[in-house]
Amino acid sequence: MRSSKTLVFYPGTNKVTACNFLTRSVFECSPEVVGLLASWDEWASTAEIARAHGWSKADLNAVVPQLLDFSALITAGSPLAEQETQFSGQWNWGIPTALMHFCVQDSEFMTTEQAEARQVERAGHVAQPDLLLKNATGAIRLPNALDGE
Repeated sequence: MRSSKTLVFYPGTNKVTACNFLTRSVFECSPEVVGLLASWDEWASTAEIARAHGWSKADLNAVVPQLLDFSALITAGSPLAEQETQFSGQWNWGIPTALMHFCVQDSEFMTTEQAEARQVERAGHVAQPDLLLKNATGAIRLPNALDGE
């Protein structure tokens, strides 16, 4: 196993959001898991990783199935490993472009009727914003754009 080469991370408060853009798998994890994935960048067994970093094999065995489910870890010879190899050999536009491309490709969508029905349903129980907001007293007045000054 090794960590996926198509993971992107977004930091949050006491957590990190991870996305494997090839599988569209999104999950939250601790910064420690990010460290684990960063250190598992070459093909190695759980026992080898535990030995190399002084971690408990039992602790690793407890988290590995979840990381495999989220496609954060991949197994050698698996379809995902082949897909990553194909991606890395053909994609030349960088990770941000790959993230956007793979996450919007073949996305699910709503029909116009479904979107309108959802808006009507939400309008019944979500407070609507004021249509007009006044500046606070004491706010600096900007010149009128149409006065030409």
